[in-house]
Amino acid sequence: MKKILVVEEMDGVRDLVSRSLSDMGFEVIVAPLSAKGVERNFKEFEEEVVCVISDGRINARIDGVDVVKIVMSISRKVPIIALTADSLIGVSMLKAGADWFLQKPFNLGEFRSIVKNLIGR
Repeated sequence: MKKILVVEEMDGVRDLVSRSLSDMGFEVIVAPLSAKGVERNFKEFEEEVVCVISDGRINARIDGVDVVKIVMSISRKVPIIALTADSLIGVSMLKAGADWFLQKPFNLGEFRSIVKNLIGR
């Protein structure tokens, strides 16, 4: 089963995204909210991960730009979706290498379409 790595600090958003992705047939890996946790999870499942979805503002130790840089340093093949309420952070994530920015609050149908289009399902 194809996997999607999710880095999201808000329980409600993480649960909504995870349920939606599961309904689409993906296995969701919820990464620990730290640079080492994201790197460890991504490396562990690198061959199976088809997309990374990251919040922009995570915590004091890591933000969405950090997540993009970590993923890009390991693999430039995996699409990254920035999912944040802060448009400045979303744009910074795009500049760092994210493939798409979806601003919170977001439409679930739009979210699903973006995921499908980015990974070619």
